[in-house]
Amino acid sequence: MLNPWKIFGLSVGLWLATVPPALAKEKTSAQTRSSNGIVSSHLRLGVLASFPEFTSGIVAWDISKNMSLQAAYAPAQPIHVDLEVPGKKLVEQDGFAIRSPQLTLPFDVEFGSHWSISGEWHPWSGSFYLGLGFGYRQLTIKSHVESALMFEDESSMVLSNTRFSADLSSRTEQELLRSVIGQRWSSDALFWGWSMGLVKPLRARSQVLTQLRILNLRASDSADTSAENVEDALQVQEELIRSKVLRELSKFERMALPLLGLEIGIRF
Repeated sequence: MLNPWKIFGLSVGLWLATVPPALAKEKTSAQTRSSNGIVSSHLRLGVLASFPEFTSGIVAWDISKNMSLQAAYAPAQPIHVDLEVPGKKLVEQDGFAIRSPQLTLPFDVEFGSHWSISGEWHPWSGSFYLGLGFGYRQLTIKSHVESALMFEDESSMVLSNTRFSADLSSRTEQELLRSVIGQRWSSDALFWGWSMGLVKPLRARSQVLTQLRILNLRASDSADTSAENVEDALQVQEELIRSKVLRELSKFERMALPLLGLEIGIRF
């Protein structure tokens, strides 16, 4: 599997090795345009294709040859993820136990929406720029799974007919710091460019809702199997699923991601 951080480091190294001569040439060209009285203020509308935010619409204002402001919005993108929850002994009493099998939770994820506002500084009045901005992102998850409980005594363990269903939904919100470097070129009414950087969460919060229900109680003829035992097992299973999801979301809340993008659009 390709490591995005290695790709990011290699891209920066290649850029540092090749870009300085072009920057010097662009600086001279920009100074010449300025002395000829060409106005450098423009409104830009375009599309940004990037990782990890997929496709964004952008609106920007080039205030001067050195400064610009940009706003971007990316709609939610559907993703499917599976989360493994290990099996565990849920209830035990007098040599009899109720155990959950290993579960695979199918997550229907909506990654986004995203929005951001950033400022850009062109230190040499050319195509190269440094950008810093703030953003917001949300992540929603829905999942439904059905599974049977397992009954265990001192001599055997059987998969019962007692089934339960688990429904889960979650919502995560992140406030982000975006730092980028990039280059942007223009020709008449068109512009295009690339960017790379880092998206780092500043603050995040998650809410997780779970609901587990027993679908039947036809599991076993064992006298040890009671509705009370099954209900107790269900409560333990619900907390097991909830804590597993919260641990995974906590990792995502703190995760900084590399930002790689290509943009194209029109300017006025």
